[in-house]
Amino acid sequence: MYVVPRYRIHHTHCSLSPLGQGQGILLLLTFAGSLVFTTPERHQLNYWDNVVNKYFHPEGFMKFTLWKDNIRLEAKPFDIGLKILPRFFLVTGQSGVQSMSLSLDLPDERYIPANGDEPPQAEISCKNATWTYKYYTGYTVALRGPLSATIYYDTTSSKPRPLIKLLSFDANSYDKQISVSAIRSDAKPIPSQRQGEPSGQHDGTPEDRSQTPNNSNKNAVEDQCIHIEKATLPPEPVNAFGIPQVTMRCLEVHTLLSPNSITNYFLQLAESCESMGDLMDFALSRNLGPSGKFLLIAV
Repeated sequence: MYVVPRYRIHHTHCSLSPLGQGQGILLLLTFAGSLVFTTPERHQLNYWDNVVNKYFHPEGFMKFTLWKDNIRLEAKPFDIGLKILPRFFLVTGQSGVQSMSLSLDLPDERYIPANGDEPPQAEISCKNATWTYKYYTGYTVALRGPLSATIYYDTTSSKPRPLIKLLSFDANSYDKQISVSAIRSDAKPIPSQRQGEPSGQHDGTPEDRSQTPNNSNKNAVEDQCIHIEKATLPPEPVNAFGIPQVTMRCLEVHTLLSPNSITNYFLQLAESCESMGDLMDFALSRNLGPSGKFLLIAV
C-alpha cells in the first residue's frame, strides 16, 4: 500500500480536531491492511464480520461501480450494506483471490465540523486509487478509478473513534497481468536471437548504418524476445467487469433481494392487477373462473 500524504484542511477546524489531519486517511489504510489475506481465518464469515464492525459505522455502506470491458458504456453500480459486505469479502477470498491491496495516490482530507445531530466528519477524495487483486493462479488484476469516503467520528460508544460511513469506488478501468511462472509449456522456450550474433550487432551494411536509434532499440528488443510453442495460460479469473463471476453473482442476488427491489416488484405487481380491474369485474359478474373468462373473451 502506497500513499503520498497531502491534506486539504477545512479552514474552520482547530488543531484538536479528531479528524481532518490525516486520521481519516490513516483509517482507510488500516482497513486496507486487513484485506491482505495471511491467515486461514479469512475463509470464515466471522473474520469479515469483525473487520466490518471494526472499521465501518453501524449505518455505513459501500458503493462499488464496475464498467464492462474498460469502456464507459455499460456499468453495474452496487450499494453494499453492512449485512452483505462481510459476505462480499468472503466470497471474493473463496474465488481464488490470494490477497487484496488498496493504494491511494495523493488523497485529500477535508474536515467538516459537527452540525446539529451530525457528528464531526471528514470527506476523503482520491482521483487515482487502485484496488489490486492477486490470484493464486498467477494473475494480478488492478481496478483503477476515483475513490471517496465519508468518515464519521462516532461519539456514541464508550470509546469515541473514527468510522467509515461511506466508501465509494468507481472502477473506471482494470488491467490484468500474469506471472511468467504461471505460463506452462512442454516445449523449451526458443530465443529469437541468431546463434553467435550478439544482441544489436549488424553486418555494417548501409541499411544498418542508416537506422535511427529508436529502430535500433526496437530491433534489439525484438532480438531478445522468447517464443514459447504451445504455451498454456491458466483460465482468466475475472469476468468482463474485472471481478470474479462468483463475486458478481453475490452482489446481483443481494441487489435483487434488497428491500427497495422487493418493494418495486410488489408495486409493479399492484399496477398490473389494477390494469386488469375491468377483466376481473367482468369475470365476477358472470361467475367465471380464470379459464372460463378467457374462453368467453376468445369466443
